Order: sequence, then structure tokens, then C-alpha cells
Amino acid sequence: MNHVETSHRHESKLISDYKDKLFVEGQSYYPYYVAALLASNLEYIMKQDYSLKDMQPYKMHLLFLIQELSMGPAPDINDRDKVEEYCKKLLKVLSSTEYKKVVLRAASRFRQIMAQWVTVKGLGYRYAIKDNPEFKDFMLKELRGSAVAEVNSNVYTGRGMTVTTDKHGNLFGFIAHKPENVYFNELDNPDMNISYEGKKVSFRLTGKEGKSRGINVRLL
Repeated sequence: MNHVETSHRHESKLISDYKDKLFVEGQSYYPYYVAALLASNLEYIMKQDYSLKDMQPYKMHLLFLIQELSMGPAPDINDRDKVEEYCKKLLKVLSSTEYKKVVLRAASRFRQIMAQWVTVKGLGYRYAIKDNPEFKDFMLKELRGSAVAEVNSNVYTGRGMTVTTDKHGNLFGFIAHKPENVYFNELDNPDMNISYEGKKVSFRLTGKEGKSRGINVRLL
């Protein structure tokens, strides 16, 4: 829902692109349930309401706007406690009103943003929207005042390899990952311990290309 510009790709391509970010062991089921519920209910409403016919190509954009207008930016999907709290509140917000009203509000906001986009870019860009990352950034800026996307990009998974200590007694190790194994250490990951060896973990990358290291390393 946060990457509407890629959501129209074939399922096999999406599974390949997001294999280290979605459907990762240890993640909560809540965001998947909520996304599926919102999508199926949106599908039903759009089939019933002719006024939404122009929104057919932009279902994913509507889902994003429903989430954004109801609750604001979602937390990292790997932060189990925060994402479950967010999802429960979102379900409560949506159950306290008619979902159709929320959909119509999102559609109205999308039309406004689309009109602003055409005004800025020109009529030639009227149809270059559905899979355009530049339009996604434009939409984010209109909603948040910034084109910065959600924080859970670049979350990967791998398996801890050897974990040992350096000459100063600090733990370090490597995570099996392609194209190169990832170095991580205790200084960046204070909760790290010897048990990470052989275990599946999630992590982020920091540093320059060729000298990157793993941070926020968590057991799954």
C-alpha cells in the first residue's frame, strides 16, 4: 500500500522483489489482514457505486489514501508492537463510520491531487500516473508536505553465520546474504549475542556501497 507505483506488476515479480521484506517469519499478521480487508471491501464498493468508475485504475492509490487520511503514515512492518497497535486503531476508526464514506473521501482527495499534478506537469501527464514513482512522490508531498516515503524500505532477512569476538572483546559476525555477506557488530547492535549464530535475522544496511554493515539486527 505504500508502494503504489509498483503494485500493478505481476504477482510473481512482486514476490521476487519483496521476498526479503514481506511475508517474513516473525512479522505480525495484522497488517496483512487489514490490507486484505480494506482491499476486498473497496472492491465491493467500487462494483456498487458508478461514481467511482474513474477510480478503477487507481485502486491501490485509494487504499493508500484510506490508510493515510484515517491514521497517517504506518510504522515499520517489522516493529510488531507498533504496527499491531496501528492496525487495531485503524480497524476501530473504520468500524466507527461507514467505510463507503471513507472511500469517497479518499477518491475526492485523489482527484484533487491528480488535478494539481496535471496543472503542474501539463495535460500530457494526465495518464502517466498509475505506475509513476514521480506521481507517488508528488502525492506524498501533497499529503505530508514531504516526498519522504515510509521507513520500512531496505529491510532484509538472512541467516547469522559465525559470531565471535574481536581483540577488544566486542562481538561481530556476518549474515548470509546475496550478493555479499553482511558484516555486523555489537557496537551497532547492543542486544547482539552469540546465539545469533545460525539463526534467521532481519536487518537494515548502513554505510557506503562496498563498506556497508548490518544495523537493527533482530532475531526472527
